[in-house]
Amino acid sequence: MVWHLVHLIVSLIWDSLRFSRLSPDDKTLELLLLRQQILILRRHQKRGPILMHSEKVILLTLVEQLRHAANLQKAHLERWC
Repeated sequence: MVWHLVHLIVSLIWDSLRFSRLSPDDKTLELLLLRQQILILRRHQKRGPILMHSEKVILLTLVEQLRHAANLQKAHLERWC
């Protein structure tokens, strides 16, 4: 279980480094392809994907960081408008 969590964290860091080096056009293309893959999976699976507890924790942490960053940008924009 611990090694699986370490693997998830290392793969998350690796993916974020790889994604940060892509051009904006490549990022858009990759997001479009991932969305298409999700749509295909939804059509073929009756249930949603089964996530392990460690994967849920990582997703929740990322969502909270994104929410915090969005709130900071919103506050910054409200200050200038």
